[in-house]
Amino acid sequence: MKKLLAILMAICIIAAVAACGGNEGTPGSSAPAASSPPAGGESSAPAGSSPSQAPPASPPADVVVIEEGWELPNLDFQLKLKQDPFSRPTYQILHVVMAPGGMTSALLDALNEIGKALNFEVTQESANRQAEEFINLIEVYAGQGIDGMLLEAEVSNQDRVLELARDLDIKWLTGLGSIFTGSLDDPHWAWPAVQMDDFNMGFESMNWMIDNWERFTGTPFEAEKIGAVSVYFSTPTVHVNRSRGAAAAYAARFPNLVASNFIELDTVAEANPVSQAAGAAVMGPHVAANPQFDGWIVFGTAEDNADGAATSLVEMGFGDMSMVTTRGAGTLLRLWEGGYEGNYVAAADASTIQWAHGLMAGLLMLIEGTETPETLWQSYKQPGQTYTMIRLPFSMIELENSQLYSDAVAGYTDTITWEIVP
Repeated sequence: MKKLLAILMAICIIAAVAACGGNEGTPGSSAPAASSPPAGGESSAPAGSSPSQAPPASPPADVVVIEEGWELPNLDFQLKLKQDPFSRPTYQILHVVMAPGGMTSALLDALNEIGKALNFEVTQESANRQAEEFINLIEVYAGQGIDGMLLEAEVSNQDRVLELARDLDIKWLTGLGSIFTGSLDDPHWAWPAVQMDDFNMGFESMNWMIDNWERFTGTPFEAEKIGAVSVYFSTPTVHVNRSRGAAAAYAARFPNLVASNFIELDTVAEANPVSQAAGAAVMGPHVAANPQFDGWIVFGTAEDNADGAATSLVEMGFGDMSMVTTRGAGTLLRLWEGGYEGNYVAAADASTIQWAHGLMAGLLMLIEGTETPETLWQSYKQPGQTYTMIRLPFSMIELENSQLYSDAVAGYTDTITWEIVP
């Protein structure tokens, strides 16, 4: 069944790439410095060529290369306040997530770092994947007079969250998710958001592993001999979109190998779908069932899943012949600080501190009434949209450039400014 699904998916992806060429691959509005990227790249293997000789698909336009002197992209979140943040009481902010994980932990740390510059404190609560508990947490904290909320609203619960937030008059933005009507390819945003460029993070991560395979393993990339995997969680749309990106990149490079060499492994059946255990649980059996491959490239749509998949590959003897990447560098940065140099090698990431800044700039403007959900970030709004979604530019972070990345992030809060308005 999985192979049949992979075949059907491959046919759809290849048809879409051939028909659309440069169409938008992920919903969202890029920051002005970043142009809209193609969905699946512009090139695939030339007719008659070996799959191993396929040229790189064109990288998304908003991938920012980290090099000497690099700084975080200069994004204007247009923060307008009615008073100096330290002339008022400290705002109390609630962040409700569906389940804890590496990304939620990293975002909480970043939010509280931004809070030192803008005078707010964040409490994070997890619903432990219980839909009713998610709603209950909103109701309880709203009754306690919380100033604002970041809610991990998703398509599956967005109608109820929108209704409840309106009834309780909550000032809020989405945190780790984006909500919309329509499809992933043609969304109409149902609330403002600042989001990662999920599709293109998956797309670039897959390309990056193919292009850097020889540098990390010391052997040429022979596509016929290397299995390709996306480990994803099929419920949240952000994970689905990241996995779609990885699949599209592989199909653009090796259209004749998609059915035999590429698969999406879903963690939805695991007790905790976003965890190291879940990543290992789906990766191990797939590797064992496919002894024809000499090596593996794996994209994990969540840091914890990628970590588990990488560990599983090491345990199965592929430590030197595998590469694992993910979306979000928090886990890897901690591992590298401890001396790690294993097969979990890189992450596509927009700075979490900059993401937290954007989220809280928007939320503070809603709290203080200097903007409404409809007027927030007008210069970023796409035609035909009621609300704005800002999509952050990102970089591929590996051990080699991680110190440059960390140095740029370290001084970020010193750059935060605001405008006082009536």
